[in-house]
Amino acid sequence: MKVLVSVITVAAVASVVTSQAQRCTARNGNPGRCVEVQQCPRLHDLLIRRPPGAIDILRGAICSFTQQRALVCCEDAPAVVSPGPSVNRLRGRQLLPRQCGHTALVDRIIGEPAPLLSWPWMILLRGQNAEGRRRFFCGGVLLSERYVLTAAHCVHKGALLSLESVRVGEHTVGRDPDCQKNVCAPSPQDIAVEQVIVHEAYGSPCLSCNDIALLRLATPARIDNLYVTPVCLPLEPLRDLGFSARDLKTKRAWVAGWGATEALASRTGTGTFSNVLQHGNLPISDRFCKQDLRDYPDPDMVLCAGGEDHDACNGDSGGPMVISNSNRTRRYVIGVVSRGPTVCGAPESSGIYTSVIYYMDWILSNLRA
Repeated sequence: MKVLVSVITVAAVASVVTSQAQRCTARNGNPGRCVEVQQCPRLHDLLIRRPPGAIDILRGAICSFTQQRALVCCEDAPAVVSPGPSVNRLRGRQLLPRQCGHTALVDRIIGEPAPLLSWPWMILLRGQNAEGRRRFFCGGVLLSERYVLTAAHCVHKGALLSLESVRVGEHTVGRDPDCQKNVCAPSPQDIAVEQVIVHEAYGSPCLSCNDIALLRLATPARIDNLYVTPVCLPLEPLRDLGFSARDLKTKRAWVAGWGATEALASRTGTGTFSNVLQHGNLPISDRFCKQDLRDYPDPDMVLCAGGEDHDACNGDSGGPMVISNSNRTRRYVIGVVSRGPTVCGAPESSGIYTSVIYYMDWILSNLRA
């Protein structure tokens, strides 16, 4: 391992640029170029950050050696020309699991610790700050065995914590196994992140605009359809949910997380976490966020929810807002925690969630096999 790192590090320092790079095939089967690691941003980033599993990924990417330097197979960038929304949606749909959104969650309108089996799609993000300290800092939601949906402000290049890995199948941090009523879950999975896809227009024209991102996992999450299972995406709201997107503002939705407020997390990179997953059920309404909605060029980009005593700082930044379909057989993610009130549960205040329905074309067009 040390030899591999030292060889690749030498390559990273080298300044030789090969104009006619040898063609190669990346680990995922896509075509690429055999180049020095510093010429491949994604692999070079793995070398610098060294998240769990990074060395195995780098070792598997080596395609040749030259002058005692290791060359890596850098996957070709996708074509700039988009095939169009309809083609993107079809391609993305084919990559989503058929089994999704099944949970033992019971509809109770309170804020409380979540039952063990109730949020099998919840994700914890783990990162490192400038001092080298590692901690969990944001939430996310599992869309498939390879993709996690989260907030852009958690994972963009200027974030205070550098993303290293995600944790799948967690409930009570620091306890393994998690058990309730003689039922015990498998150990959580810590998986390296292969690619971070931040919305290309994040932060424009307003600071919180387009606050959405996808994470592609380096290895597939192990799905068991009980403790770990993907949430559903509302591809066609009227068909999937049983009501239109406009009707969402008459509904209630669930949010969940481990208790850090975005206000603390965004300012200092720290926050007070609950070790146990918390959840709450909130009304979706613009009643207390009309002033905030003026920041967005299109108010449909986000959803507002809250205004009750058990308001959502139970939901971490990047975590999901989910809703049941009309017959309560599946759960669909309809929002991603973006902004929240400074004081959790403050009366006449709302949290703001990036609308998943609004960004469905973007999500589907960024999924790949």
